[in-house]
Amino acid sequence: MSATSVTAATKAASGSSWQRTVRPSAASKSGRIALRWSYCFMAIDAALICLAGFAAYKFRFQSTILGNLENMPFDGHLETDGAYLGFLVLYVAILVLVEHSRGLYKSFVPASTFMEPFRVLRSVTIATLLLTAFIYLSGNETISRLVVGLTAVFTVFGLTMWRALRDYWRNKQLARGIGLRHALIIGAGKVGR
Repeated sequence: MSATSVTAATKAASGSSWQRTVRPSAASKSGRIALRWSYCFMAIDAALICLAGFAAYKFRFQSTILGNLENMPFDGHLETDGAYLGFLVLYVAILVLVEHSRGLYKSFVPASTFMEPFRVLRSVTIATLLLTAFIYLSGNETISRLVVGLTAVFTVFGLTMWRALRDYWRNKQLARGIGLRHALIIGAGKVGR
């Protein structure tokens, strides 16, 4: 029985407009696992973006990051370092949302390993342009354009390397037979051969 027939039967039996959809347990279990992997990949991407932002900040100002972190105000008064931290949090949120909307978290194995770096580059470009627009519209002149550009470059490099390592690890698993499903094809046609 499909989910739509269960919904129609429930609606007809109850006589109300409330709908209840029943999904098969195996499909929902695999969906929950895929969702957990997506959240894990989003967290790894966010950590790599933060790392790229801190590296760009350190490269631009040639000071110790840990020394500046303890001086950043968290009481609502934004100074230069606090503005950079706010910029980084906004950049992480925008970039993860853009990557999600571009479909970079949909499947574990990409359709084309060579197209994924271009999709990452496109997502980072869109997020960087949006962030630059936010910075311009807010009137904040303390954030260096060099830090924004370096963060974008380091982010593209980090996310591309992470995805290459993930694909390499996944291909090794598939070569060993981990994560595969066996199928028996019966027939004498092109499909069965």
